[in-house]
Amino acid sequence: MSGRNVTVTSISELAQISPLSGLISKFSSAKAMPSSCSARRTLQQSQSPVLFAQEMQTASEQQGVRLELLLAIAKQESRFAPAVRSVAGAIGLMQLMPATAASLIDRPLEEGDLEQPALNVSLGAAYLRDLLDLWNDDPFRSIASYNAGPGAVASWPTPEANDDIELWVERIPYPETRYYTKKVLDNLLSYSDPTLRFCEEAGRGMG
Repeated sequence: MSGRNVTVTSISELAQISPLSGLISKFSSAKAMPSSCSARRTLQQSQSPVLFAQEMQTASEQQGVRLELLLAIAKQESRFAPAVRSVAGAIGLMQLMPATAASLIDRPLEEGDLEQPALNVSLGAAYLRDLLDLWNDDPFRSIASYNAGPGAVASWPTPEANDDIELWVERIPYPETRYYTKKVLDNLLSYSDPTLRFCEEAGRGMG
């Protein structure tokens, strides 16, 4: 996603921030959503929780990474479990490998440091900022790189502005990364749902 914090008020605005247009429109049209505001709120709270909100907001502002994107990645990486460890050795909310985390900080990391939500999210946001800078704010390659690594993604065809980005995602050669990218984008759309802002602005008690 773009590194600038932007308040998204419509699906079209979300599409215009980056080359999300084709995929976002297809994802949004395919989602069956309740018609009432109260039902939408309940659904989002259950499917798209906002945990460690202060840590996420602080990291978002410090690194210039969209809050919705951080939440979308954290949900997919760890389901917001700060002490979770993967078989590969990734740790914490943003599932950072210790070597990657160490490259992002100017002090030695102790055992268990990456289980601290504030530090983990801060370093995860810094790593995501590096990926966005590497790929010129291309959200698709940045998300895929968070899972597969930028070296692998660099060997894949570059998504072009006039391409159907959904096809680019479908052609990701790593099945795990293909699935991961789809899930993060789906999370991102959910966290960016403009209809909830409309509900709040229109009456806060509608439903």
